[in-house]
Amino acid sequence: MAIVAIPASGRSAISDEWWYFRMEEVPGGIYPMQVMRIGYRTLGAAVPLVEGETLALHLTPGPVPLEGIEIRVTDEDDLEWRQASTMSLAVIGPVEMETLRERYMSLGHILTSRHLPGSRYIPPRSVGGKGCLRMTQESLSLMTTETNPCAAVVVDGVMLTDEGAGYAFDMSPDAIFAMRFVRGSEATLRYGNAGGNGVLIIETRLRR
Repeated sequence: MAIVAIPASGRSAISDEWWYFRMEEVPGGIYPMQVMRIGYRTLGAAVPLVEGETLALHLTPGPVPLEGIEIRVTDEDDLEWRQASTMSLAVIGPVEMETLRERYMSLGHILTSRHLPGSRYIPPRSVGGKGCLRMTQESLSLMTTETNPCAAVVVDGVMLTDEGAGYAFDMSPDAIFAMRFVRGSEATLRYGNAGGNGVLIIETRLRR
């Protein structure tokens, strides 16, 4: 179906499933006519209308380009991970991890270039030091704690100590199945005060 309009006369009609339409009380003459259909460019042309005659319009509408929209084909495991988070971009699912394993040597290297929304990875200051995933200034809330500004890290359902969380960023990408970063109420409802600075949830390939 399409919407057919004659702007000069202020009249419009909706076609049926066979693309037929009817307009009442339109004087004969040549009118600019527009044909609109969702998802397609609006077509316009000067059309002669003769009272009592059926007008045949031969149209080839072009689809409207949807710039900036990305379509990604994923599998059930990846979809499951993304549905578990309120922010899909804060998820690195199994499909994306397959690509990242080929390019990076550690979890810290991944987070340096693949930013999880609401967070910022801070590499160790020296050899043997600990990395830290912090919430960005825009993501800070009343739930944020100052005792340890780094996000908590949960691996296969187990929350790591502050010491262990710092060294988790040395983890090999080959060991990681998928991960996501949660913050705000989503983090504190799951992990209490420990989630005040956000939580990086990692599932390893050992459970698969």
